[in-house]
Amino acid sequence: MELTVESFRQGTKGPAFDGKILFGEPWGFELEDISIENFYLWHGELDANVPVSMGHRMAERIPNCKAKFYSNEAHLFLMPNNADEFMETLVS
Repeated sequence: MELTVESFRQGTKGPAFDGKILFGEPWGFELEDISIENFYLWHGELDANVPVSMGHRMAERIPNCKAKFYSNEAHLFLMPNNADEFMETLVS
């Protein structure tokens, strides 16, 4: 809760701008054009901020995507709850 309060401490213009860019405007590239040998995508299925359907669709479109979906994770705690696994994956 404290993280959410802090993220809006200076107002809502920043988060609103992020939402507009992410969901309302072209990104300037196609997901199919990403050319990374191993692209990792981790997504919590309980995420109320970014629908899990978006994660699945991105995973389908990004070449070489190694997606993993966590059934009991949401938006803010996916990273801290799985940091060791993520770091191990990234350095291997």
